[in-house]
Amino acid sequence: MFNKTLGDKKVNKTKIFLASVLAGSLLVSGCASKRDPMQFSGENNDKTLAQVRNAVIQAAHRNDWLICEEADGTLRADIIHRQDKVYADIHYDETGFLVTPNLKYSTLVNDDGSVRRAVNNHVKRLSKLITLRLANKVQEEPILIPACRNYDSVEFNKFGSERSPLPYVTVGFTWLNKPVRPYGSVTLSYSLPEEEAGSAFSKAVRYSLEYLRNGTSRNGEKINVEVRRVYPYEVLKGDKRTLNLPTRTELMIRATAYNREGVKLCEVDVSAHTNNRLFREEDKQFDRFDVDGLIEGLAAVLERKLTTFR
Repeated sequence: MFNKTLGDKKVNKTKIFLASVLAGSLLVSGCASKRDPMQFSGENNDKTLAQVRNAVIQAAHRNDWLICEEADGTLRADIIHRQDKVYADIHYDETGFLVTPNLKYSTLVNDDGSVRRAVNNHVKRLSKLITLRLANKVQEEPILIPACRNYDSVEFNKFGSERSPLPYVTVGFTWLNKPVRPYGSVTLSYSLPEEEAGSAFSKAVRYSLEYLRNGTSRNGEKINVEVRRVYPYEVLKGDKRTLNLPTRTELMIRATAYNREGVKLCEVDVSAHTNNRLFREEDKQFDRFDVDGLIEGLAAVLERKLTTFR
């Protein structure tokens, strides 16, 4: 009897301990999944407006953020976080800067407007990095970056072939001329600009199209899709375009979909994480698994949007 009672007490203590651990983990996960979005600012004491802007861009570039020009005095940056993506808006003037989460594009935003903890952490870290740059010497000559693309929707998911671990792919979608009603089914045919013909990128895209054969109806509405490579940002060096990309960056393509009358229906920007440190226009090879993910992500989103509007 003594041993049985003791055994029951041990079991009860174990149950209590496991229950407390489970409750604690749920509490922590709940806190991590719901946070009010936070903004972080920094002051400028001795830099010009151009230097403040350059400090923001340099801080982003050197720490794996991609960055673009939203408007005068506003930049937009994004960074991959595990299987998601965080976007931030950076407002700046002669007095300093303000970094805020971009709730429209970030994939870690809840329906009630709250964000996951990672969003605030990344925004806070970026703010600290900008402050550090402002404390050091900053060049005066403006750094060239592209204008931001404005999307109707952004999604982040796994796409690609089964030949390797599927890459996470970001898809930004924008309607240009939305059809009156969704198509019953679509047939996607692809083309590349003449300047891409014969390039390593062109070969990788064609190889992916042949291998993946993303399923579309042969009897559906014919949609022509022009695919071209785009660059996260660029630095002109002599007569050649050199991309000084950080360790983790993105391989990007842009696709424009036309109906049979040649009317532009929509544009899609598709990008995938890649480990290549330096890309040049005369690249000899590409990671075909990354390109597989780009093409499959493009096809899947185009087919869904054109047939369901979702």
